[in-house]
Amino acid sequence: MFHHVAVFGMHTSAGLKLCEFFINAGTEVDAIITDQKEVAEERLMLIGRNALLKIHVEVNFDEVNSKNDFIYYCCDKNSEHISEKFTENSPSNIIVLKIIDDEQEDISDEVIQAIINESEINEKYKIIHIQNGRIVDN
Repeated sequence: MFHHVAVFGMHTSAGLKLCEFFINAGTEVDAIITDQKEVAEERLMLIGRNALLKIHVEVNFDEVNSKNDFIYYCCDKNSEHISEKFTENSPSNIIVLKIIDDEQEDISDEVIQAIINESEINEKYKIIHIQNGRIVDN
């Protein structure tokens, strides 16, 4: 399992579920709030205080790239531009989750497990599309 991950996009259902999954697995999580701060803060209350979870509003992309095993970037149409900061040349493994349509659609535990399984395939940079709470082909 991973030792340290970053999750961008706490305001999305996928972002919240990923944070919960990794915390429950004993992984340190840097949760970066990139958009919709009020929604993200509301969702963070669902997790509660946890020593494994560190919340960031501002971020140093070089630092995030260097200290995390994986970076999960959960982007919707409003925050997609930030994913340009991460490329195939980043030192960390990057998983970009593109949330299509209803970004607040509930993500099941099975979808989160499928995302984790996709992460473990030895690719440095991967884009996964999520629509209506499910992984879809491009």
